[in-house]
Amino acid sequence: KRVNYENIQRIVGGYSRFFKKVLSGFNADVVIFMLGAHSVQAPILEQVCKNLKITYISPAITKIQNYFSITSNKEMLFPQIKEAYLKNIQGELVTDSSPGEKSYEEMHSSLKNKNSTYYFDQGDNYVKKLKANKGFSFIYLVLKRIATTFLHWYQLRTLEKQKAGKSSRYSFKSLLYFNYYNLYKVYQGRKLLKKSFYDTYNPNEKYIYFPLHVVPEYALLVRGNMWINQLFIIENLAKSIPLDYKVYVKEHPGTIGWRVRPFSFYKEIKSYTNVKLIPPYLDNHQIIKNSQLVITVTGTPGWEALLFHNKPVINLCEDFYEITGLSKRIHNIADLSKEIQSEIKRISEISTEERKRRIVCLLNAIIINSSWADKPLRVLGEEDAPVSEQEVMDAGTLLGNEIGKYLDRLQN
Repeated sequence: KRVNYENIQRIVGGYSRFFKKVLSGFNADVVIFMLGAHSVQAPILEQVCKNLKITYISPAITKIQNYFSITSNKEMLFPQIKEAYLKNIQGELVTDSSPGEKSYEEMHSSLKNKNSTYYFDQGDNYVKKLKANKGFSFIYLVLKRIATTFLHWYQLRTLEKQKAGKSSRYSFKSLLYFNYYNLYKVYQGRKLLKKSFYDTYNPNEKYIYFPLHVVPEYALLVRGNMWINQLFIIENLAKSIPLDYKVYVKEHPGTIGWRVRPFSFYKEIKSYTNVKLIPPYLDNHQIIKNSQLVITVTGTPGWEALLFHNKPVINLCEDFYEITGLSKRIHNIADLSKEIQSEIKRISEISTEERKRRIVCLLNAIIINSSWADKPLRVLGEEDAPVSEQEVMDAGTLLGNEIGKYLDRLQN
C-alpha cells in the first residue's frame, strides 16, 4: 500500500485498537515485551499501556558482562539504576564497591587479552562472518542466495496457505522481488568488502569518529528516531569540526550481507572533503583509541569510548551512562561545533582516578539492580541454538525472579 499520512494514521490506529482489545481481554496488570521484536510497534504498545495504566517492562542488556536488568521504557533506560547511582555518588547510599571494581578490572582485562567480548553482544560475529565470506566466489554466493531465498519463500507461502487458505503475500511476484533484493545484498556486500571502496585510515590524523547504525534497527527507528537521517548528522559534523580535523565514518558490519543501502548514500559521504569512509572490518577499539572524540546516536561505541579509552563522547540521544557526567548530550545541532571543542577540553581536565570512581559507581548501581545469567541471550529470548525444555525452564525462572524483584521495588 502507498505510504502516506492517512495510511500511517490508519495503521497506527489499527495497532492501538488491537493492543487495547488484547490487553483488556486479558485484564493485564503487567506487560512484558521483548525489545526490538516489535520494531516501531513498541512505542504504540507502550502508549496503550500508559493509557490503560498497565506496567510495561522488558528484560534488557546492560552492556556489562553477563548482567541483564529490567527496563520500563522503549529507550532502554533504567530509572532504578540511575537512582542508585545518584544516591551512591552523593554518599546517600553506602554499598560495597568491590563488585563494581571487580567488574571494571575484568572487562579491561578481557579487552587487553583480546579474549571474549567484554559483554555478551554478538557484534563481533558480524566481522567474523564478513571475513569468512570474502573467501567464497561471487557465483557461489549468488547461487546460494537464490536457493535460500526460494526455500524461505516456499516455506512462508506454505505456512500462509495452511493458516489462511491463501498465499497473497507470497506470490511469484514477491519471489522475484525477494530475489532481486537478496542478490543486490550479495552484490553490494562484495563491493563493500573491497579495500579500494574506502578511504585510507590514518591513525595519526586528528579525527572525530562517527560509527553508522544499521537501518532498519530498533536503536535508530525507535530509540533515536529523531536522528534516522545519518547523512544529516555527517553533513553537520563536516561543517562543525575544527579545520585540522577529519570525520571518520565506519559502516556497521551488520549492514553488509544483512541490509542494503543505496550506493548514493556512500557517494554523499565521500563528497565531503573532510570526511573519510573507512572499512567496517577495522578494529573498532583502535579507531576509538586514536580518535579525539566519538559521537553516536545510541551506539555501543560511545560506552566503549568512555569505559575503556577515556575519550570525550557526544550523544544525540540519552543513554544509560550519561549520568556519570563523562559524556555530553546535545539538544541543538547548531551548537555542535562549540560542543565538540568544549567537550574535548572538559574531559581532558577530569583525572583518571575520578573517571574510574564514577564508572565503578555506575557498575555497582547496575550490578545491584541486575542479575547474572550464564546464557543471557537465552534469558532474553535471542539465542539461536536449540535448547532443551529444562534449559527453557531455568532461563524462565531466572527471568521471573528478576522481574519479581523489579516489581517489588516498584511497590516499595
